[in-house]
Amino acid sequence: MSYEIGVETGSTTSAGDGSSVPINTGEATALSPKITFNMIVADDDSAVVALQAAAATGAPIALKYIRSTGKLGFDCDCIISTTQGSPLKGEATMDVSVEQVSASLRTPVLNA
Repeated sequence: MSYEIGVETGSTTSAGDGSSVPINTGEATALSPKITFNMIVADDDSAVVALQAAAATGAPIALKYIRSTGKLGFDCDCIISTTQGSPLKGEATMDVSVEQVSASLRTPVLNA
C-alpha cells in the first residue's frame, strides 16, 4: 500500500524591477492525497467483490486508510480504478487506485 500527499502550488513570482532574473516562488493551493495498493483476488472475499463492483460502475464508496494502530490516516468518499494483474505464484492480483470525489455527502479529511 502506498499513501501519498502531494501539494499543488500557484505561482507568486514577482518580476521585480527588471534588474535581475526573478526567482520562482509559490504558495500551496491544494492537497492531492493518493492511495494505491495491490491485493490478491479471492472471489469469495467481500472486500474484493465490493472494490470490483465500484470500479465497474464508477459508484463512489467510503474508504478510510489508517497507517497503523492509533495513527492518523485518510477518510474519503472515492472512486476506484483497478488493473487486473497476472497470477503471482498462482494467485490472481489486482492493483487498486483511489481518487477522492467532491460530489458526495462527506468532505475528504486528511489525518482523520
